[in-house]
Amino acid sequence: MDFRNERLVEALAARYVFGMMSARTRRRFEMLRRRHARLEREVRRWESRIDEFAEALRAGLVPADLWRRLSERIARNGGSPHRH
Repeated sequence: MDFRNERLVEALAARYVFGMMSARTRRRFEMLRRRHARLEREVRRWESRIDEFAEALRAGLVPADLWRRLSERIARNGGSPHRH
């Protein structure tokens, strides 16, 4: 894999953080993550994004329009955030 490809690294990290990898793929990714600092940084960046969103939810700061867009996106993905 070419970990210089920013889009690839971002997509892999996002799938990992959102739990969208099979168990086998997740184990392999965890091994690669330990070997490639770029993967580790991107995973931490995605985790930070999720933390910020969770804080906004707890504080009630998520606008209604965002909820609508999220619901529409989930519906377009077959009603599930998990695509296998």
